[in-house]
Formats: sequence, C-alpha cells, structure tokens
Amino acid sequence: IRWNVIGDATLRIMEMIYAFQPDLVLLGDDNAANYIGNQLLDTATPVVFWGINGLPLKYGLIDSMDNPGHNITGVWQTGFHQESVDLLHRLVPTVKTFAILSCDSVTARPNIKQLKTLAKQGKLSLQLADVVATNSFTTFKRRALELAQTVDAFFILNHDTLKDDQGSYVDMLTVGRWYLNHIRKPEAAHEGQFVREGMLLTANDSGYNQAYHAFEMAYDILEQGLNPSRMRVKTPPRGPLMVNRQRAAMLGIDLSDKMNMIDKIVETAIALEK
Repeated sequence: IRWNVIGDATLRIMEMIYAFQPDLVLLGDDNAANYIGNQLLDTATPVVFWGINGLPLKYGLIDSMDNPGHNITGVWQTGFHQESVDLLHRLVPTVKTFAILSCDSVTARPNIKQLKTLAKQGKLSLQLADVVATNSFTTFKRRALELAQTVDAFFILNHDTLKDDQGSYVDMLTVGRWYLNHIRKPEAAHEGQFVREGMLLTANDSGYNQAYHAFEMAYDILEQGLNPSRMRVKTPPRGPLMVNRQRAAMLGIDLSDKMNMIDKIVETAIALEK
C-alpha cells in the first residue's frame, strides 16, 4: 500500500512540475530527493536537494560528492550525533549507557546507522546498549518503559511514522508528549526541532543552515549560470548546542553552572502545550 501511495504522490507532483515548467526544482528530505529527483535526473531542469540523511550516492542522483556529474546537486545532512552524545555526557556526567528510540522510516534509518557505526568505532562517550526502530506506537511505548529500567539515557530520533493498533498514524507531538510524561531519563536528539518539542538537548543539525546553503546553490545556478554537474555537494557546519530548560527541570538537572557549554536555551516544550 505504501508503495502505491508513494507512486501516486510522485505522479501528481511530476504532473504539477511539468505543468509549471520551473527553471529549477528544490527538493527537501530523502523521499523527495529519491522519488522526484530520479524522475528529473538528466533532464534540462536543474535540481537542488537539501535535508537528505542518506548519502545522495545511494539514490543514484550523483556520480560523486565532489563532481555530481548530472543536473542534480545539493546539501547533505550529515548529522552531529557524536557531538550530541558528548553534550549529553558533559551535561549529565553520571550517564554511562544509552538506547536509541526511533520510528522505522527512510529518514530515521541513516541516523541509526551513523550512531551504530560511531559506537562500533568507539567514538561515542557513552555505551550504546540497544536500538528500537519500530512503526508501532504500542511497541515504542513498551520498549521505552522497559529500557528506562536498564539504561541511563536515550537518543531520540525521528518518531513521525508511528501507528496505533488500528493502523492510524500518531502525531509526532502526541508521541513526544507520551514520552516526556512517562520517561524520566535524559535524552539527546539530532535536530533542534526535537528540543523545541521538549527533548533535553542537541548539537543541532541546523535546518536553517541547510536551507540557506541550498538557496545559495539555487541562486548560483539561476543567476550566475553555474552548472550543477560541477557543483560539489555541501555539508553545512553545526548549528548551536541547544538545551530545553523545561525538560531539564523535569529531570532535576540544574543548568546554572552549565551555561558555558550551552549556545541556546529553549524555554518551553511544544509537545506539552497541547
């Protein structure tokens, strides 16, 4: 069913693109880059992607990161997972182990892979104890409660494709609200949106930086005449080290002597406002 939905959506979007005849197409996130990007590959329409978690090479859009070789280039969302784990360890030095909680989506899987690789290479300051990747909200809740008894912390990745027992999608903020109300363990995340949702902290993989660089590339193609086939794929710098004050208070973490390690404080948790 999911492939039929994706196929139908791809056809509808391509029909709109053909009708509009844009001078350039911007594609955000992995699904758009993969399904729409491959429809536009080697056409006369330049394409700039951003917010891709998986390697662009995986989707067959480019020949190499340095020399794309086709009409497509863009911004790769590398993630700052190691930095997020390090910030968690510095903020809560007693933490030794963590588990990953995530949905099982195209966007989440590359992040899981990066964290597992970093753990295997011994580059994380905390021990990775377990990984939960599921699209069942019931399983997500059960495993979170189980792991909260055995690990010191969590790394919260994407949680926007979970479904209830009736097969209906559960809103991401509903998932976040359940987690924040039931789990009393510190957590890291990989993007600022999750700290604004209510998670404790991140070394932000800034969406602003990604979009800014993507639009710079689009400008260079449209106004400066640059050829995307020769424009190197960019990886933007890290955004701010962010901490949610409301979540810190819920966890009994005093931030008063830790402000020197924080770039940005988020005061409220959006998931708890609903």
